[in-house]
Amino acid sequence: MKYLKFSLFFLFSVAIISCGDDTCDVLSETVVGTWNVDLNDGGTMTFNEDGSFSDNNQILFDSSFDNADKTWNVSGNNLTLQAAQGGFTNEFTFGVTSFDCDNITANVDTTSGSTVSIVLTRN
Repeated sequence: MKYLKFSLFFLFSVAIISCGDDTCDVLSETVVGTWNVDLNDGGTMTFNEDGSFSDNNQILFDSSFDNADKTWNVSGNNLTLQAAQGGFTNEFTFGVTSFDCDNITANVDTTSGSTVSIVLTRN
């Protein structure tokens, strides 16, 4: 009986500790997944572990980039998105100001020279 109580205590302890593994303290790991984006008319973007992404609602890249190779990478607090097609590459760099498991807040410079703040919320 004593062994059974110890075994149950050990199993519950491991289960509780395992639940706390989602710290989301590394941006390049946190960004992987599908996000709702509040930029332009909004929509979703999916960031894959292999460095590719999809911009299903043409949030950043217009329809001329629908069939483009789209990649993302993280360097420091910058999340850079690129779409390359036919020898032309378009790129956006987001300066991430804060992030956790469910939200990423960032700033992006526009072509007009202004800065826009965006929020990505995990889908």
